[in-house]
Amino acid sequence: MRVPLFKERPTLRPPRGGSARRVLVILSPTQADVASVRTLWRRLRPLGVELDVATECHGEVQAEHGRPLRPNLLLIGAAARDWDAVIVGDGRGALAVAEDELARQIVVRAVARGKPVAGLGVGRCLFDRARVAGFSSQNCDLVFRWLRDQLGGSWEKRDR
Repeated sequence: MRVPLFKERPTLRPPRGGSARRVLVILSPTQADVASVRTLWRRLRPLGVELDVATECHGEVQAEHGRPLRPNLLLIGAAARDWDAVIVGDGRGALAVAEDELARQIVVRAVARGKPVAGLGVGRCLFDRARVAGFSSQNCDLVFRWLRDQLGGSWEKRDR
């Protein structure tokens, strides 16, 4: 478990009692919409979902507005893992993420394995660049509901 050094710069804690599902969020290291990722995390964590944030370089993810976020891992480490779903985060920095070859490979591999992929806001531009289809919405609640429906199974019992 990762413990943040400074309380004002936390990571996203995993759910208590382990996680049934693991979802990757790809964020730009700068100009990222951290608030929507935190909202998604607050909705998924009670369902036993671990939300991991990856970026291309070390250091905090700088938010467009609000507090920064310390990612859980680098894209190179995320590429080596199998995810239940992949989400591309919002923010102006998502345009740079769409040009990152490794980020595109992660999404293409997830689609090839039949895993759900979603784009929050501008994050959908990666799908065009990678030439894959994925769900996208500006609304974090819609992305949450879509993801819950896509993964279904054991979540349905916990969500009641």
